[in-house]
Amino acid sequence: MSESAGSPASPHGTFPARTLAHLQVVDGVVWALLLSLAGLVLIGTLMETDFGSGPDLLQLLFTTLVVLIPAAFTVGHALAARGLYTGRPSGKRLLSLFAWVGLVRVPFGTVSSILTLAALRADRRAAATGEPATGQSPGKKIAVFWGLWQAEIVLFICFLVVVNTMGAVSASRSKRTMSDMRSIATAIEAYGVDYDVYPKARSITELSSSLSPLYIKQIPPRDGWGRDFRYETSDDQKSYVLVSAGKDGKFEQPGVWGYPEGPTNDDGLDIVYQDGRFIRYVGHVHSPDE
Repeated sequence: MSESAGSPASPHGTFPARTLAHLQVVDGVVWALLLSLAGLVLIGTLMETDFGSGPDLLQLLFTTLVVLIPAAFTVGHALAARGLYTGRPSGKRLLSLFAWVGLVRVPFGTVSSILTLAALRADRRAAATGEPATGQSPGKKIAVFWGLWQAEIVLFICFLVVVNTMGAVSASRSKRTMSDMRSIATAIEAYGVDYDVYPKARSITELSSSLSPLYIKQIPPRDGWGRDFRYETSDDQKSYVLVSAGKDGKFEQPGVWGYPEGPTNDDGLDIVYQDGRFIRYVGHVHSPDE
């Protein structure tokens, strides 16, 4: 069988090149969907990234990688489909590559990849010997089985990647927020040591004028989501509270005092630092003692 014989009507048997080409198109469309979703995540990361922050740059690089992987698979499946349609050797080579990669996708990806590799081997043997490969290659039903599982697994990967990436972006914001709050609090505590009271202020802007540049070079005025912190001291200036509204941007209560203590797994809730310690923090993201 010559490599140009790409249709099911091949004189050397039942190698379903055209059917597999259809399925490569399906896989390419699914990976294109993943590429679109990953692109949206990348755009969101770019909009929220502070390029002066190391962790954010690492997050940006990770998200870019998430975009490049589906882009490569989208192009690869498109080229494989084109090669199989036209009978070019590149089509079967790419199909073989995707089959080898699919071996790790237990159990259905592994089974379908083994069937595909067996079909390609039988097809190569038939081409080398000139003997029919009928009965040695998977038929259209098996090819459809292979393609459907490919598409379903890719959709599942799409879901996991988007959910995990968005979770990673949110975790990065929470970590940066808690780190900035700790830096601000360190400056507040240093001021308290010198003056025996904490700086009187009703906002971060007022606080900055008291602390910068002597106690801290520059106060981070906003949290990881780009929203202003709240700061307030008690009337005798012996106690202070620093609050971030969290991921949802909505403060839970009108005042800064009286927050319940303890960790939370909801990064949409307020993050609160009071008198030298976190009384409300995102427990699954960061330890209050780190």
